Amino acid sequence: MTGASGTAWWRVRRRELLAELGERDCAYAYDLATLRHQARAMRGLGSVSRVLYALKANPHPAILRAVREEGCGFECVSPGEVERVHEAVPGVQPDEILFTPNFAPRAEYRWALERGIRVTVDNAAILRDWSGLFEGREIFLRLDVPQHRWAW
Repeated sequence: MTGASGTAWWRVRRRELLAELGERDCAYAYDLATLRHQARAMRGLGSVSRVLYALKANPHPAILRAVREEGCGFECVSPGEVERVHEAVPGVQPDEILFTPNFAPRAEYRWALERGIRVTVDNAAILRDWSGLFEGREIFLRLDVPQHRWAW
């Protein structure tokens, strides 16, 4: 986000950020006002019905609380991330979380489903081999369409 002068927030707060850095070589810096602004902008898109914050971006409790206050849910790739959300943001409901693991064992899918959390399935073999686990459940299905290789 930029200020009234059109200058990026981190340039405006350069001295403060450098002072915070101290003797360290590097650090990540997040501006909650910018984060909130971006969350509101995404939520304001008429074609988007739901905005989820991916915990893998940064699971800092202040960030998680801010995105929830702006009406966003959470996308988690592990039970640990789901638990992190519940620790940082008390009162989060299962329908505010989407569980999107990659190559997770059946037990992790079961864990999420037992808690009422919607899951993403990205592997046809899982649907075929564990069909009973997903029977009668609403899931998100992520398709990875193979690329067509052209012979020239």
